Amino acid sequence: MNLFQSIRNLFFPKALDLDSIKNDLYEIFNTKLPIVYWKLSRYPTLKTIFISNGIRNLVGMDPSLFYKSNRYLEGIIHPDDIVKFISTLDSPKGTRVMCEIRLLGKNKNTIWTEFHFIFSENELTLLISDISERVISKSKVFENEERLLITMQSTGIAIWEWDVESSSLIWKTPPNSLLSLPIGSINDSIRSYFHLIHPEDFPSFIKTVSLAIKEKDDYNTEHRIIDSNGVIRWVEAYAKIFRDSNNKPTRWLGTLKDITERKNLLLQLQESETRARRLFESSIDGIFLIDENGVIVEWNRVMELLTRLSRKKTLGKPSWDVLNNFFSNFKLHTPNEVSLESRIKEVLKMEKLPEKGLVYEYSFIDMNDRRVFFLTQHFQINYSQKTYIITFVRDISENKSFENETNNLYLRTKTQSQAIIDLATDESFNSGTLDITLKNILSIACTVLETERSSIWMFREDFTTLECMYEYIKSDKKYKVHTQSLESSEIQIFIKALLTSRVLVANSIIQDTRIREFNLYHSYPNKIKSLLVASIRVKGKIVGIICIEYIQSERIWKSDEVMFAGLLSDQTAIAIINSERKQNEDQIKLLNTNLEKIVEERTQQLRSTNNDLSKTLSNLSKAQNQLIQSEKMAALGQLIAGIAHEINNPIGSIKASLELLRSNGNNSQLSKINIPTFIYKMNNDHISLAEEFFNESIMNQNTFSGMVRREKKHELELFFQSMKISKYEELADRYIDLGVDFIASKYFPLLLKNFSEELFFFLSETIFEERNYKSIEFSLQRVANIIRSLRTYSHNNNKGEKTYYNIKDSIETVLTILHTKLKRNIEIIKNFEHTPDLKCYPDDLIQLWTNLIMNSAQAINYLGKIEISIKYQQEKNLILVIISDSGDRIPFDIRDKIFNPFFTTKKLGEGSGLGLDISQKIVQSHEGRIYLDVEAENTTFVVEFPIQN
Repeated sequence: MNLFQSIRNLFFPKALDLDSIKNDLYEIFNTKLPIVYWKLSRYPTLKTIFISNGIRNLVGMDPSLFYKSNRYLEGIIHPDDIVKFISTLDSPKGTRVMCEIRLLGKNKNTIWTEFHFIFSENELTLLISDISERVISKSKVFENEERLLITMQSTGIAIWEWDVESSSLIWKTPPNSLLSLPIGSINDSIRSYFHLIHPEDFPSFIKTVSLAIKEKDDYNTEHRIIDSNGVIRWVEAYAKIFRDSNNKPTRWLGTLKDITERKNLLLQLQESETRARRLFESSIDGIFLIDENGVIVEWNRVMELLTRLSRKKTLGKPSWDVLNNFFSNFKLHTPNEVSLESRIKEVLKMEKLPEKGLVYEYSFIDMNDRRVFFLTQHFQINYSQKTYIITFVRDISENKSFENETNNLYLRTKTQSQAIIDLATDESFNSGTLDITLKNILSIACTVLETERSSIWMFREDFTTLECMYEYIKSDKKYKVHTQSLESSEIQIFIKALLTSRVLVANSIIQDTRIREFNLYHSYPNKIKSLLVASIRVKGKIVGIICIEYIQSERIWKSDEVMFAGLLSDQTAIAIINSERKQNEDQIKLLNTNLEKIVEERTQQLRSTNNDLSKTLSNLSKAQNQLIQSEKMAALGQLIAGIAHEINNPIGSIKASLELLRSNGNNSQLSKINIPTFIYKMNNDHISLAEEFFNESIMNQNTFSGMVRREKKHELELFFQSMKISKYEELADRYIDLGVDFIASKYFPLLLKNFSEELFFFLSETIFEERNYKSIEFSLQRVANIIRSLRTYSHNNNKGEKTYYNIKDSIETVLTILHTKLKRNIEIIKNFEHTPDLKCYPDDLIQLWTNLIMNSAQAINYLGKIEISIKYQQEKNLILVIISDSGDRIPFDIRDKIFNPFFTTKKLGEGSGLGLDISQKIVQSHEGRIYLDVEAENTTFVVEFPIQN
């Protein structure tokens, strides 16, 4: 039997068409199917004669390798199957053997194959086919069958079989534990199970069974049963229906599974999902959900409204494609700003987002050049072992617009408030100077409300005429006076509107009929487009109007601007009242003058009878004045002594500096220095460094003495010696005297030059002279300050009217004059707040502070602390001066007497007892008060001055 016959008998035992068989075999062996044809010689050794290309597909090896050596044959057989293979080779000729042998693939993976051995006289033919899938499937089937019952039992699935003809029900796994039924409650009859089905589900159960039989399909349904405890349970039933040759059901094989927990959980999930969906759709924010690949899985109604893209069109699409499509109608307000789609890609790359999410804000310009704002917030959620990004999108354009408008409103109201404050505190406003105040009001109206024109109109007393008192044009910065007058009969509708409204708001003068008459005479001729007209009311009566006039275009006036116009009209009314008050005061003064003359005439009769008393009072007054003058002279004596000492000190300093300059001039090395010669040797850099060294040395305040001076001088001598300075000792001595103990490295370029020694001697002389000049200048300044303080003291007097004077300057003058007495062992602590000027008698204040400060200095025996504080209580309109010392407190039993005249605690002859009495009279003459602060820790006097408008 040849090879062909062997193959034919093996695969085609009944075939007769030999040509057809040959063609079939040719196709088999030359395809890439996992079938290998292998012909080997058996004797004397096993050797490959032919092997098909299928071996390459089966084990991944080149067929040519098997012609070279048999080791490749043994190499592809699994070690555990080599014995089986070799033992099969001993089969007798003429036999056919089939066995399963495992081969090893190129990657040493196991390949299950079926070997067909065909033995002839001296040859062996092998047909090898791949059966890996069949073997794996078969093993899985066996494994599944073995585990099925165990798995069903452990997972609570009952297996049942129903024989239709006998109606017997066989439970392959017990259902009692599954259905919480006592043993024996279900017998082998199908009807015993029917009784467990919930009555409401029984009709649908029967319908499902009938439909499965009719449609020739498997049975699958869910229904409720009632267990022995009366608890309703959900079960899932599935069955395979077996039929006879006539398609009549003969046997049902199925499973029964308790799905109560899953059903309840599903109901809860459905309820939760319903609630979440309701929240999702009712949110005021746009919400969309994307998976970890950026694909949209949810898209709520608000997102549809924002983007005009329906949920159906967006689901399943990459989020950036959808967003790109929407935002293509916008452009980023800031070109370098990160886009929303780019931001989403960045968020997807993050492993974990913060619990509070990521918040971003975007600004766009839409097709109408309107700026729009979007706020996005991204959160990460995990569901069913998957990660999703939920994004909230909110259009915050209105919020931003409101925020901007609020900021603008704040800035406008701040400007308006400041303008009203400035106007109310202006001197002309309070003094009753009406002309200046009205002009200021018009200027403020144009500036704050950004208008070109404004005007003030006043009614005559009989209300028959409305006159334009002042008209202001901002571009010209000019005021026009009495430019126009209107008869009341010509503007009756306008006046009626004024009576019912505090401010008439005319965004468009053409459309506002209330001001039609006023337009004819004023608005139209002056090309006014928009108006604010605020009525000026004094004591409830309209006396005039203030017009704020806008000429550029029609204007929608804001509520704060309307309110500001009303405030300006109120301030105008107050200014009018102040002007009337001023006129009344002038009249009262005139009446008082006349009255005084009458009183003077009538009192002449009484004067003769009071001459004696007047003389007595005069004598007493002279005595008191002499005492006060003596007190003043005593204070003045103290001042003069201190001044003499203060002036002597700077004069002595000047004298010493001049002596030093004179002696230095005699010993100067300048005569030995040819100044032009060494300066010509220096370049600009050398000159700049020399100037810098000079300026730095002038500012040096070091002084050395004793051992420190010797050490510093020795170090500087060594330095100059190293720099080849011949007179290094003399030069070092000069610079140590000047407080310069080293030369910085930046000045080294000035050294080791042929002009270095001359330069540094010249610099030492110049620095020495400059310092003495500054000492003289400082001393002269001290003398000037002392003289200035004396001039201030001597020129102030209390004759005539009070003048405005600053409290701080007054105290500083006294401290300067008393400097000699206070400077040694007394620490002066000053806490001065800024205060407005006080209308006062300055010389009286000088005496007041002199008395109080000297009392404190004497109380502490010129050793300790004196603290002086100036405070401004704006709410009470008061200036407070507080003077305290570190001495003993005033005893309780004399506190009520300290302001009495001639009361003193000093020794006889040391004090007059008038210091505090005079101080009290000075304070009272300024309508203030002075008192001892009994609650303070130290002796503290407080002086209060009211500020008069």
